[in-house]
Amino acid sequence: MHEYNFQEFAREGEQITINESVYIPGMLPEHTHNFLEIFYVTEGIGIHVINGHELPIHKGELFVLGSGTNHTFYPERENGSLKWININFMPGFIDGSMINEYNANEIIKLSVFRNLFFDSHNITFLHLCETEESYRRLIELMLWEYVQHKYGCISCLKHYLIVLLTKIFCDALKEEQTKDTRWLLQTVLDEISESISNSDASAISLSKFAQRAYMSPKSFSRLFHQKMGVGFSHYVQQKRIEKSCKLLAETDMPVNSVMLEAGYCDAKTFYGLFKRVMGITPMQYRLQMRKKS
Repeated sequence: MHEYNFQEFAREGEQITINESVYIPGMLPEHTHNFLEIFYVTEGIGIHVINGHELPIHKGELFVLGSGTNHTFYPERENGSLKWININFMPGFIDGSMINEYNANEIIKLSVFRNLFFDSHNITFLHLCETEESYRRLIELMLWEYVQHKYGCISCLKHYLIVLLTKIFCDALKEEQTKDTRWLLQTVLDEISESISNSDASAISLSKFAQRAYMSPKSFSRLFHQKMGVGFSHYVQQKRIEKSCKLLAETDMPVNSVMLEAGYCDAKTFYGLFKRVMGITPMQYRLQMRKKS
């Protein structure tokens, strides 16, 4: 398998290339490369083979391919057409100098960007499809800037690439969040149950779960309420009270020990919450359960 080297395509001293291409039979054997690639289909219907898997492609589809990915692409029909624009760049093109400019600091600190730029083998590829051609307008602007090659061209391309990648990864994260909402919430619920079972109150944190889901605490809280019908804090309190009830009914532990096992440190808070939820005090609940049994 042929491995393309970035220097085969780049202008001297530059770390980015942008090209518009039309498929010619035999022009693209399956290959790999030592650079990052954004591949955007501008016209036609075809097949994209990535690491041995065939994916149908058409106008408006975009791929971000990591270094070391094996791939090729060709029209769906033998006499069909396929056109695309490639943006190839080395990870160092988004360099340390960008971190102190404007909002690039927050952009590059996103873990998806760290994985792509600083450990590119962690990402094989991303695949997105657009209908409004917002990617296309930006990519064609970058192509024009690259072809004109005027003073300041490289600086402009760095900033355009930051914008493009920000859009790509924000869209990718939204797509993954939509697909994985059920899995995400089940993971959160399992961890809440495990933490309460282990009496580890510190592990239950809205901000921690939101960060892991690449969401703001406000957005995560809204999603949780939408899917579960109750707020995050309300759900956690409900589970803690359930554990308290179980311990009160099934053990002879002192009420203060039950309180600590359920994740509460303040007796006034615990007694107040318990009575508000159950309608009686913890000791009254224990006596009531023993009478029933």
